[in-house]
Amino acid sequence: MKLQAYMKMAGLTDQQMAYKIEKNRANVARYRSGKQIPPLDVIARIRDVTDGAVSFDDFLPAEILPSVRKTGG
Repeated sequence: MKLQAYMKMAGLTDQQMAYKIEKNRANVARYRSGKQIPPLDVIARIRDVTDGAVSFDDFLPAEILPSVRKTGG
């Protein structure tokens, strides 16, 4: 699930998600919109606070996903 979809479903604002992952609101806005891919440690925090609903794969560009899933990483 994309971060934006998760946040909408959970009713979270950028500020609320920022607090949960210990980043600022502007960073969350960039992660949510796809303008910036978060560092791995931040993706891990996002995965944790979303109980796995948002994972590393959710930040990969769509054109990369089929080849990653086919080769197993």
